[in-house]
Amino acid sequence: MVKKKEKVGFFKRLFCDLYEITIWLKNGDTRQIRLSELKKINQNYLKGIDEDGQKVEFKTEEKFDYYVKKIY
Repeated sequence: MVKKKEKVGFFKRLFCDLYEITIWLKNGDTRQIRLSELKKINQNYLKGIDEDGQKVEFKTEEKFDYYVKKIY
């Protein structure tokens, strides 16, 4: 689900945000999601908007570990 890195101009980096979230589930699965807007994240719930403008919602009953990295 992660796109290749592309060269981004100065003004886009100045006015836009991009986050890369890595999620580790208890069963050993790993997922990476790139979001342009991160609305809410905790150990059971993730909500945001991806690079294409689509809403993303990830919800589990079991807690998961996550790492948020701000690209720009």
